[in-house]
Amino acid sequence: MNEMVKNSVESRRTAIFSSYAITDENLFKKIEDYFNRLNEFASSYDDVMKFETDFASSPLAKEYSDLFVEITQINNPSEEKKENYVMDELKDDIKHNVRRQARQEAYDKVRDIPGVGDALTVKQHFDFFSRFKKNKDK
Repeated sequence: MNEMVKNSVESRRTAIFSSYAITDENLFKKIEDYFNRLNEFASSYDDVMKFETDFASSPLAKEYSDLFVEITQINNPSEEKKENYVMDELKDDIKHNVRRQARQEAYDKVRDIPGVGDALTVKQHFDFFSRFKKNKDK
């Protein structure tokens, strides 16, 4: 087996082990068995293109995709983890909305103070029209 064919086989192994933490011993043995058979299949190839073509039409290709399906099913988060994730997201959304509402209430109260509201309005208009001047200068 030449180096390119070896790299092709190894990239498939890396795709599995770098994407998933395989903790199930039976699944790990199944993966190792698969790659032993794939190495045996690849050992007679010196041309990577010929190897890829023959691999694609071999039962080993389907078995490889089936392994990925099995791995993803085992490594999917449990329903409890999904529920915890959703609850955490809801809590974050509620905190964000409460903070936003508190800021808005404080801003509204400050705007009601005589003079301050007018100053904020003037600053807002100044900032708005300053954008046009900057664009015109460019």
